[in-house]
Amino acid sequence: MDRQGDALHLLGRRITQLREQRQMTLDTLAARTGLDPSELTAIEAGQIDIPITTIFLLAKSFGITADQFLDFPP
Repeated sequence: MDRQGDALHLLGRRITQLREQRQMTLDTLAARTGLDPSELTAIEAGQIDIPITTIFLLAKSFGITADQFLDFPP
């Protein structure tokens, strides 16, 4: 896997982690963000890249800042 693929998988795992910590379903997160559940599934799987605006949207949906969103645990 290349660096971009690694980053996408890391980002996807972070989204899944935050969503599960908040006991949110994909449908709930989709309703909060306006994203399609199937798109969120692909993002969580690290299959598609997302723009920075979506990162801010996801962070807001989780009730955190973008820098907290991007603070990946080791």
